[in-house]
Amino acid sequence: MDSAFPSLEILNVSECDGQHSLLEGDYLLKQIDVDSCNNLTTFGEKAFQRLTSLKKSEISKCDSLQCLSGGLPTSLYDLTIRYCDLLTR
Repeated sequence: MDSAFPSLEILNVSECDGQHSLLEGDYLLKQIDVDSCNNLTTFGEKAFQRLTSLKKSEISKCDSLQCLSGGLPTSLYDLTIRYCDLLTR
């Protein structure tokens, strides 16, 4: 997913089994919620580090998600991760 919507602040992604990665571009997101994206393996190289405005994120039921590469932004104050059994880092 590229940054076709550079001013987007809230992104909800649900049941998108065709997506293998998210957040390849630069965004001004304040919130991202991802649910039931079973083939999602990554959020892109250092994706969360580039989200310097991100305040809240909920990730759930992403069976293939293995890592949140590059660390998390310091602006993040609410992170919920549920049922992502392969997530190790």
